Amino acid sequence: MKMKYLLFAFLSIWCVMADGQTQTVKVSMRNGTVITGEMVEFDPLDHIIIKIGNKDITIPMAEVAFVDNKNLSANQNGTVKDTVEVVDNLANYKGFLLAKGNNVYVYCNNEKYEMAAAKDLKSYLIRDGFWNVVDNMIDAHFTISYIVDLNGLDKAYVSIGSWRTGETILLGATYTDESIFTNRRVVGELYKKHVVPFQKKIEKGTVSKSTKRNFTIE
Repeated sequence: MKMKYLLFAFLSIWCVMADGQTQTVKVSMRNGTVITGEMVEFDPLDHIIIKIGNKDITIPMAEVAFVDNKNLSANQNGTVKDTVEVVDNLANYKGFLLAKGNNVYVYCNNEKYEMAAAKDLKSYLIRDGFWNVVDNMIDAHFTISYIVDLNGLDKAYVSIGSWRTGETILLGATYTDESIFTNRRVVGELYKKHVVPFQKKIEKGTVSKSTKRNFTIE
């Protein structure tokens, strides 16, 4: 039986507010994380973009449980209570989420250099065929993320996570910068050095017990 998840969101109509206030939103994630920032863009069927400091963060709606607009109450004019229905075809899945042939979603933040690298990573995964790459997180058993951290020395990280169990593991990291060229090179190196060996461990059944446990639904 298909389980339907309802994503509840309080959102204002998309027009310039008379008082010019910035729309501050609180995004509650399925894994329990709560993120607060300025709303930049909101597509209730796909994603929400919020600004934290000087950085725009794109969050797929498949990861979101609730979006609360803190500036407006549900009774104010111009505020609409909307319900978005998302079908999770994997809601009743049992087994190892990272198994060969399962669905993977490639995630990155909304930076051009990260998006270029993530696009390459997606191409590598499609080419090797170990997992089935999907375009929506709700269709995935797990996620591979390519994230660049600019705090201190710029570093790029490739990690695996799944909101279905709330677990994440770091596959590898290396130094980078904010150029598209560098990140496309770096993601290729991380894929060969960390993703491919991890796939081989899965195929041979030699992944750690903790990884097997953390990414298995019984």
